Amino acid sequence: MSKGKKTDYWLSEENYSKWVEQLIQDAAKEHGDLVEVFRTCEFKDYPPVDTSGYDSDADDAMWRREALKNQIKSRQVAVDREKEIRPKLWAIAMGRIPETSVQKMRDQDSEAFQKSKIEQCPKQLIKLVRDTHKIAGNSNNAAVRKLQARMAAQGCVQRAEEYIGDYLERFKDAHAAAVDMGNSEKDTETMAMDFYHGLHSRYQQFKADLMNQASLGAIKMPTTLSDMYQKAAQHKVVAQGKSVKGLVSSYVTTVEGKAEKDSDDGDRDSGSGDRDKGGGGRGGRGGAGRGGGGREDDRPFPYRCFNCHERGHRAFECPKPVDEVEEAGGVEGGSQK
Repeated sequence: MSKGKKTDYWLSEENYSKWVEQLIQDAAKEHGDLVEVFRTCEFKDYPPVDTSGYDSDADDAMWRREALKNQIKSRQVAVDREKEIRPKLWAIAMGRIPETSVQKMRDQDSEAFQKSKIEQCPKQLIKLVRDTHKIAGNSNNAAVRKLQARMAAQGCVQRAEEYIGDYLERFKDAHAAAVDMGNSEKDTETMAMDFYHGLHSRYQQFKADLMNQASLGAIKMPTTLSDMYQKAAQHKVVAQGKSVKGLVSSYVTTVEGKAEKDSDDGDRDSGSGDRDKGGGGRGGRGGAGRGGGGREDDRPFPYRCFNCHERGHRAFECPKPVDEVEEAGGVEGGSQK
Protein backbone atom coordinates (compact mmCIF):
# COMPACT_ATOMS: atom_id res chain seq x y z
CA MET A 1 0.00 0.00 0.00
CA SER A 2 1.07 3.54 -0.62
CA LYS A 3 2.73 5.49 2.14
CA GLY A 4 0.30 8.32 1.42
CA LYS A 5 -2.80 9.03 3.41
CA LYS A 6 -5.39 6.28 3.37
CA THR A 7 -7.95 8.83 2.20
CA ASP A 8 -5.81 9.42 -0.90
CA TYR A 9 -5.32 5.69 -1.53
CA TRP A 10 -9.01 4.79 -1.67
CA LEU A 11 -11.24 6.53 -4.18
CA SER A 12 -14.18 8.56 -2.90
CA GLU A 13 -16.45 11.32 -4.14
CA GLU A 14 -14.33 13.86 -2.26
CA ASN A 15 -10.79 13.05 -3.38
CA TYR A 16 -10.73 12.35 -7.13
CA SER A 17 -7.69 14.56 -7.92
CA LYS A 18 -5.64 13.40 -4.94
CA TRP A 19 -6.55 9.79 -5.66
CA VAL A 20 -5.37 10.07 -9.27
CA GLU A 21 -2.10 11.75 -8.27
CA GLN A 22 -1.42 9.11 -5.61
CA LEU A 23 -2.23 6.36 -8.11
CA ILE A 24 0.16 7.84 -10.69
CA GLN A 25 2.91 8.33 -8.13
CA ASP A 26 2.75 4.73 -6.93
CA ALA A 27 2.28 3.05 -10.32
CA ALA A 28 5.06 5.09 -11.98
CA LYS A 29 7.65 3.38 -9.80
CA GLU A 30 7.19 0.24 -11.88
CA HIS A 31 5.58 1.41 -15.11
CA GLY A 32 7.10 4.82 -15.79
CA ASP A 33 5.29 7.30 -18.02
CA LEU A 34 2.72 4.71 -19.14
CA VAL A 35 0.72 5.68 -16.06
CA GLU A 36 -0.13 9.03 -17.68
CA VAL A 37 -3.26 7.31 -18.98
CA PHE A 38 -4.66 7.88 -15.48
CA ARG A 39 -4.24 11.64 -15.90
CA THR A 40 -5.11 12.07 -19.59
CA CYS A 41 -7.60 9.22 -20.08
CA GLU A 42 -5.66 8.41 -23.25
CA PHE A 43 -3.02 5.82 -24.06
CA LYS A 44 0.46 7.00 -24.93
CA ASP A 45 0.82 7.78 -28.62
CA TYR A 46 3.64 6.21 -30.63
CA PRO A 47 3.71 7.92 -34.05
CA PRO A 48 4.95 5.75 -36.96
CA VAL A 49 8.55 6.26 -38.00
CA ASP A 50 8.72 8.64 -40.96
CA THR A 51 10.46 6.91 -43.87
CA SER A 52 9.16 9.18 -46.60
CA GLY A 53 12.45 11.02 -46.97
CA TYR A 54 14.60 7.93 -47.32
CA ASP A 55 16.71 7.86 -50.51
CA SER A 56 18.41 4.55 -51.15
CA ASP A 57 20.61 6.06 -53.85
CA ALA A 58 22.11 8.44 -51.30
CA ASP A 59 22.59 5.64 -48.76
CA ASP A 60 25.34 3.56 -50.32
CA ALA A 61 26.48 2.12 -47.01
CA MET A 62 22.90 1.41 -45.89
CA TRP A 63 23.51 3.25 -42.61
CA ARG A 64 20.38 5.33 -42.89
CA ARG A 65 18.35 2.26 -43.80
CA GLU A 66 19.60 0.36 -40.76
CA ALA A 67 18.91 3.34 -38.51
CA LEU A 68 15.31 3.50 -39.73
CA LYS A 69 14.88 -0.25 -39.24
CA ASN A 70 16.10 0.08 -35.65
CA GLN A 71 13.71 2.97 -35.00
CA ILE A 72 10.79 0.95 -36.37
CA LYS A 73 11.79 -2.03 -34.25
CA SER A 74 12.13 0.10 -31.10
CA ARG A 75 8.72 1.66 -31.71
CA GLN A 76 7.09 -1.75 -32.06
CA VAL A 77 8.72 -2.95 -28.84
CA ALA A 78 7.32 0.10 -27.04
CA VAL A 79 3.83 -0.41 -28.50
CA ASP A 80 3.83 -4.10 -27.52
CA ARG A 81 5.04 -3.28 -24.01
CA GLU A 82 2.35 -0.65 -23.55
CA LYS A 83 -0.36 -3.12 -24.58
CA GLU A 84 1.11 -5.75 -22.26
CA ILE A 85 1.05 -3.32 -19.33
CA ARG A 86 -2.59 -2.27 -19.80
CA PRO A 87 -4.14 -5.11 -17.73
CA LYS A 88 -1.66 -4.43 -14.94
CA LEU A 89 -2.58 -0.74 -14.85
CA TRP A 90 -6.27 -1.68 -14.85
CA ALA A 91 -5.70 -4.02 -11.89
CA ILE A 92 -3.76 -1.37 -9.94
CA ALA A 93 -6.58 1.15 -10.35
CA MET A 94 -9.34 -1.36 -9.59
CA GLY A 95 -7.51 -2.36 -6.42
CA ARG A 96 -8.03 1.17 -5.09
CA ILE A 97 -11.71 1.52 -5.90
CA PRO A 98 -14.13 0.56 -3.09
CA GLU A 99 -17.34 -1.31 -3.78
CA THR A 100 -19.46 1.81 -3.31
CA SER A 101 -17.61 3.49 -6.18
CA VAL A 102 -17.81 0.35 -8.33
CA GLN A 103 -21.58 0.32 -7.86
CA LYS A 104 -21.76 3.99 -8.77
CA MET A 105 -19.93 3.28 -12.04
CA ARG A 106 -22.22 0.34 -12.78
CA ASP A 107 -25.26 2.52 -12.20
CA GLN A 108 -23.84 5.23 -14.47
CA ASP A 109 -22.88 2.99 -17.40
CA SER A 110 -23.06 -0.73 -16.76
CA GLU A 111 -22.07 -1.63 -20.33
CA ALA A 112 -18.94 0.54 -20.31
CA PHE A 113 -17.89 -0.78 -16.90
CA GLN A 114 -18.35 -4.39 -18.00
CA LYS A 115 -16.37 -3.73 -21.18
CA SER A 116 -13.48 -2.21 -19.24
CA LYS A 117 -13.54 -5.24 -16.95
CA ILE A 118 -13.55 -7.79 -19.77
CA GLU A 119 -10.83 -6.00 -21.74
CA GLN A 120 -8.99 -4.93 -18.57
CA CYS A 121 -8.69 -1.52 -20.16
CA PRO A 122 -7.35 1.23 -17.86
CA LYS A 123 -8.40 3.96 -20.30
CA GLN A 124 -12.08 2.98 -20.16
CA LEU A 125 -11.93 2.49 -16.41
CA ILE A 126 -10.37 5.86 -15.62
CA LYS A 127 -12.90 7.63 -17.87
CA LEU A 128 -15.70 6.03 -15.88
CA VAL A 129 -14.02 7.03 -12.63
CA ARG A 130 -13.67 10.60 -13.85
CA ASP A 131 -17.24 10.83 -15.08
CA THR A 132 -18.69 9.47 -11.85
CA HIS A 133 -16.39 11.06 -9.27
CA LYS A 134 -14.90 14.22 -10.71
CA ILE A 135 -17.96 15.39 -12.63
CA ALA A 136 -20.96 16.17 -10.45
CA GLY A 137 -24.32 14.51 -10.82
CA ASN A 138 -25.53 11.06 -11.74
CA SER A 139 -27.94 11.72 -14.58
CA ASN A 140 -27.53 9.89 -17.89
CA ASN A 141 -28.75 13.00 -19.70
CA ALA A 142 -25.85 15.15 -20.95
CA ALA A 143 -27.74 18.45 -20.64
CA VAL A 144 -28.76 17.65 -17.07
CA ARG A 145 -25.24 16.66 -16.10
CA LYS A 146 -23.90 19.84 -17.67
CA LEU A 147 -26.29 21.84 -15.50
CA GLN A 148 -25.42 19.77 -12.41
CA ALA A 149 -21.71 20.35 -12.96
CA ARG A 150 -22.21 24.09 -13.42
CA MET A 151 -24.36 24.37 -10.28
CA ALA A 152 -21.85 22.31 -8.28
CA ALA A 153 -19.05 24.68 -9.31
CA GLN A 154 -21.11 27.76 -8.46
CA GLY A 155 -22.01 26.32 -5.06
CA CYS A 156 -18.49 25.22 -4.12
CA VAL A 157 -17.66 26.95 -0.82
CA GLN A 158 -15.28 26.15 2.02
CA ARG A 159 -16.73 23.87 4.66
CA ALA A 160 -16.64 24.62 8.36
CA GLU A 161 -14.00 21.98 9.13
CA GLU A 162 -12.07 22.19 5.85
CA TYR A 163 -8.52 23.44 5.53
CA ILE A 164 -7.93 25.97 2.80
CA GLY A 165 -5.64 23.72 0.74
CA ASP A 166 -8.36 21.07 0.57
CA TYR A 167 -10.91 23.73 -0.35
CA LEU A 168 -8.63 24.92 -3.19
CA GLU A 169 -8.37 21.40 -4.65
CA ARG A 170 -12.11 20.81 -4.41
CA PHE A 171 -12.78 24.24 -5.94
CA LYS A 172 -10.48 23.53 -8.91
CA ASP A 173 -11.96 20.07 -9.41
CA ALA A 174 -15.51 21.41 -9.42
CA HIS A 175 -14.74 24.08 -12.02
CA ALA A 176 -12.68 21.71 -14.17
CA ALA A 177 -15.59 19.26 -14.10
CA ALA A 178 -17.98 21.99 -15.22
CA VAL A 179 -15.74 22.77 -18.19
CA ASP A 180 -15.40 19.05 -18.99
CA MET A 181 -19.17 18.90 -19.27
CA GLY A 182 -19.24 21.69 -21.86
CA ASN A 183 -19.68 24.78 -19.68
CA SER A 184 -17.68 27.90 -20.50
CA GLU A 185 -14.38 28.35 -18.70
CA LYS A 186 -14.30 31.30 -16.34
CA ASP A 187 -11.63 33.99 -16.66
CA THR A 188 -8.88 34.07 -14.05
CA GLU A 189 -10.25 37.10 -12.19
CA THR A 190 -13.70 35.55 -11.85
CA MET A 191 -12.14 32.36 -10.50
CA ALA A 192 -10.19 34.36 -7.93
CA MET A 193 -13.25 36.26 -6.76
CA ASP A 194 -15.42 33.13 -6.61
CA PHE A 195 -12.78 31.48 -4.42
CA TYR A 196 -12.68 34.60 -2.23
CA HIS A 197 -16.47 34.64 -1.96
CA GLY A 198 -16.55 30.98 -0.93
CA LEU A 199 -14.13 31.28 1.99
CA HIS A 200 -15.64 30.24 5.32
CA SER A 201 -16.81 32.84 7.83
CA ARG A 202 -13.66 32.36 9.91
CA TYR A 203 -11.97 34.35 7.11
CA GLN A 204 -14.45 37.17 7.52
CA GLN A 205 -11.82 39.58 8.83
CA PHE A 206 -9.43 38.71 5.99
CA LYS A 207 -12.16 39.28 3.41
CA ALA A 208 -13.16 42.61 4.94
CA ASP A 209 -9.55 43.83 5.20
CA LEU A 210 -8.76 42.82 1.62
CA MET A 211 -11.88 44.47 0.25
CA ASN A 212 -11.34 47.68 2.23
CA GLN A 213 -7.69 48.01 1.22
CA ALA A 214 -8.52 47.35 -2.43
CA SER A 215 -11.36 49.90 -2.32
CA LEU A 216 -9.00 52.52 -0.89
CA GLY A 217 -6.42 51.79 -3.55
CA ALA A 218 -3.85 50.61 -1.02
CA ILE A 219 -3.50 47.26 -2.76
CA LYS A 220 -4.72 45.54 -5.88
CA MET A 221 -7.23 42.76 -5.60
CA PRO A 222 -5.64 39.41 -6.59
CA THR A 223 -6.58 38.60 -10.19
CA THR A 224 -5.70 34.90 -10.29
CA LEU A 225 -6.83 31.93 -8.25
CA SER A 226 -3.26 31.21 -7.19
CA ASP A 227 -2.69 34.75 -5.94
CA MET A 228 -5.97 34.80 -4.04
CA TYR A 229 -5.16 31.48 -2.40
CA GLN A 230 -1.69 32.72 -1.39
CA LYS A 231 -3.18 35.85 0.15
CA ALA A 232 -5.65 33.84 2.19
CA ALA A 233 -3.07 31.21 3.14
CA GLN A 234 -0.74 33.85 4.58
CA HIS A 235 -3.46 35.42 6.68
CA LYS A 236 -3.54 34.63 10.39
CA VAL A 237 -6.92 33.48 11.61
CA VAL A 238 -7.74 34.26 15.25
CA ALA A 239 -10.68 32.22 16.42
CA GLN A 240 -12.55 31.94 19.70
CA GLY A 241 -14.80 29.03 20.55
CA LYS A 242 -14.89 26.09 18.18
CA SER A 243 -11.89 25.52 15.99
CA VAL A 244 -12.00 23.90 12.55
CA LYS A 245 -11.84 20.52 14.26
CA GLY A 246 -14.81 21.33 16.49
CA LEU A 247 -12.67 21.62 19.61
CA VAL A 248 -13.22 24.28 22.26
CA SER A 249 -10.13 26.46 22.11
CA SER A 250 -8.63 29.79 21.19
CA TYR A 251 -5.80 29.73 18.71
CA VAL A 252 -3.79 31.70 16.22
CA THR A 253 -2.91 29.92 13.02
CA THR A 254 -1.96 30.40 9.44
CA VAL A 255 -4.47 28.96 7.06
CA GLU A 256 -2.55 25.83 6.18
CA GLY A 257 -1.95 25.11 9.85
CA LYS A 258 -3.92 22.59 11.80
CA ALA A 259 -4.47 23.05 15.54
CA GLU A 260 -2.18 20.75 17.42
CA LYS A 261 -2.45 19.69 21.04
CA ASP A 262 0.86 20.22 22.79
CA SER A 263 1.51 17.49 25.34
CA ASP A 264 4.82 15.98 26.41
CA ASP A 265 3.75 12.39 25.84
CA GLY A 266 2.09 13.13 22.49
CA ASP A 267 -1.28 11.81 23.61
CA ARG A 268 -4.11 12.77 21.28
CA ASP A 269 -7.80 12.51 22.05
CA SER A 270 -9.06 10.31 19.24
CA GLY A 271 -12.14 9.13 21.06
CA SER A 272 -10.41 6.06 22.48
CA GLY A 273 -8.34 7.68 25.23
CA ASP A 274 -8.82 7.37 28.97
CA ARG A 275 -11.95 9.38 29.75
CA ASP A 276 -10.86 9.64 33.38
CA LYS A 277 -8.08 12.03 32.34
CA GLY A 278 -10.21 15.00 31.47
CA GLY A 279 -11.70 13.56 28.27
CA GLY A 280 -15.18 14.57 29.27
CA GLY A 281 -17.11 12.51 26.70
CA ARG A 282 -18.09 14.16 23.43
CA GLY A 283 -17.69 17.71 24.60
CA GLY A 284 -14.13 18.12 23.32
CA ARG A 285 -10.75 17.84 24.99
CA GLY A 286 -11.06 18.30 28.69
CA GLY A 287 -14.71 19.31 28.28
CA ALA A 288 -17.69 18.11 30.26
CA GLY A 289 -20.28 16.25 28.25
CA ARG A 290 -21.39 17.70 24.91
CA GLY A 291 -21.00 21.29 25.93
CA GLY A 292 -17.26 21.13 26.50
CA GLY A 293 -17.47 24.31 28.52
CA GLY A 294 -15.98 23.13 31.80
CA ARG A 295 -14.61 20.26 33.85
CA GLU A 296 -16.71 17.96 35.96
CA ASP A 297 -14.42 18.33 38.98
CA ASP A 298 -11.72 20.59 40.32
CA ARG A 299 -8.78 18.66 38.95
CA PRO A 300 -6.30 20.93 37.10
CA PHE A 301 -6.39 20.91 33.32
CA PRO A 302 -3.57 18.49 32.34
CA TYR A 303 -2.55 19.91 28.95
CA ARG A 304 -0.88 23.03 27.64
CA CYS A 305 -2.67 26.24 26.69
CA PHE A 306 -2.71 26.89 22.92
CA ASN A 307 -1.99 30.57 23.62
CA CYS A 308 0.85 30.77 26.16
CA HIS A 309 1.84 27.06 26.11
CA GLU A 310 1.73 26.84 29.91
CA ARG A 311 -0.06 23.99 31.62
CA GLY A 312 -3.12 24.19 33.83
CA HIS A 313 -5.66 26.07 31.74
CA ARG A 314 -7.25 26.24 28.30
CA ALA A 315 -6.54 28.96 25.78
CA PHE A 316 -9.88 30.71 26.30
CA GLU A 317 -9.06 30.87 30.03
CA CYS A 318 -5.58 32.27 29.36
CA PRO A 319 -4.83 35.50 31.27
CA LYS A 320 -2.26 36.60 28.67
CA PRO A 321 -3.45 38.47 25.55
CA VAL A 322 -2.66 36.92 22.17
CA ASP A 323 -0.56 39.93 21.06
CA GLU A 324 1.58 39.76 24.20
CA VAL A 325 2.25 36.08 23.70
CA GLU A 326 3.11 36.54 20.02
CA GLU A 327 5.65 39.24 20.85
CA ALA A 328 7.23 36.91 23.39
CA GLY A 329 7.43 34.13 20.83
CA GLY A 330 4.87 32.04 22.68
CA VAL A 331 2.60 31.32 19.70
CA GLU A 332 3.84 29.25 16.82
CA GLY A 333 1.76 30.83 14.11
CA GLY A 334 2.85 28.23 11.62
CA SER A 335 0.84 25.20 11.95
CA GLN A 336 -2.19 23.51 13.20
CA LYS A 337 -2.53 19.91 12.31
